Amino acid sequence: MNQLNIADIESETFSINVTDVNNGICIKILGDIDLQDPKPPLNGLLEKLYTGIIEKGLKELVYDFKELTYLNSTSIAVFAKWIIQLSTIEEDKRFVIKIIMNKDITWQETSLPTLTYLVPGIVTIQ
Repeated sequence: MNQLNIADIESETFSINVTDVNNGICIKILGDIDLQDPKPPLNGLLEKLYTGIIEKGLKELVYDFKELTYLNSTSIAVFAKWIIQLSTIEEDKRFVIKIIMNKDITWQETSLPTLTYLVPGIVTIQ
């Protein structure tokens, strides 16, 4: 179990694994997220992550998308909303977001870099 005690999510088409990294948390998303309404599973998870990271004073959230084969636009919007939410948090409580992507997956190469523009200096792509 990770330091925030957040359980992994398993569904028919995707899974999300939550693990500890040096100064934060990593969520590894595998499979295909093509939900008509991704808000219930994603918002619940992201709210727990953001709250836990801020309360514990962690400094990093890693999104590992290397094995995520598809993420529909509605789901990308959920991640974007939470990234924008960082701009409302006091600077001393903010954390950085690192996105690990797979350049061989076209949608990742074209869509994920746009997330770096939402809150300058917060999101990086690897």
